[in-house]
Amino acid sequence: MNEQKAKAIVLEYLKEFHYPGICSLKYFFDDYKTRRLPDDVYAAYRKVLSGEIDCELLAEFAEWGLKRGAKG
Repeated sequence: MNEQKAKAIVLEYLKEFHYPGICSLKYFFDDYKTRRLPDDVYAAYRKVLSGEIDCELLAEFAEWGLKRGAKG
């Protein structure tokens, strides 16, 4: 799996949370630390743990959240 595919897997998983913005990240990282993520999501996030790709992932999640919020 390449980094872009891994980033897409994690981003889709984050979009499924039913918590507002930053709370989704908190629960994601809690699940990551305790290995409660689905295996594919856990492996994908391990793949994107470099600073640049990780920041791209956060930026894309924030952009998605802003668009979603604007739509109401």
